[in-house]
Amino acid sequence: MERKEMQTTPAGRVSQQSQIRRYLWSTVDAGGRLVPYVVLECTENVAEEIDSRDRYENKWMFIAERLHEKYPEQFPEWWDGYGRRDVFWYNNVLEEYEEAYERLTEEWAERLSDYYKEDEWEALWEEARERAEEELNSLSVIRI
Repeated sequence: MERKEMQTTPAGRVSQQSQIRRYLWSTVDAGGRLVPYVVLECTENVAEEIDSRDRYENKWMFIAERLHEKYPEQFPEWWDGYGRRDVFWYNNVLEEYEEAYERLTEEWAERLSDYYKEDEWEALWEEARERAEEELNSLSVIRI
């Protein structure tokens, strides 16, 4: 049996085709902070299916099924052996890529604000955007 390897590329190298949609998958740490995990990339049809799911759990169930089908060694099934959601699928957050970029930029601006004077607002936001881009570009991209 042939083993499929997970195909990933740096997020910064993803083409900007209009039929491709991206999401940021983050996990929630013990302090309640979002920690970027991976960028999910999919066709517009798959994105519409994700977006059409009425409950958040249903969105993740769909994603889990797709990922487990494509990469069974890396991603567990949604249901564990006891008929409950697998622990891997808890504490995950899915955001539209652009919304996540804005959130990360604001978080970086807040962290960096002590190092800038009041009249250096533009420089602060420029560095915050650069840091957010670096963070996103360092993540793997998984196609579902």
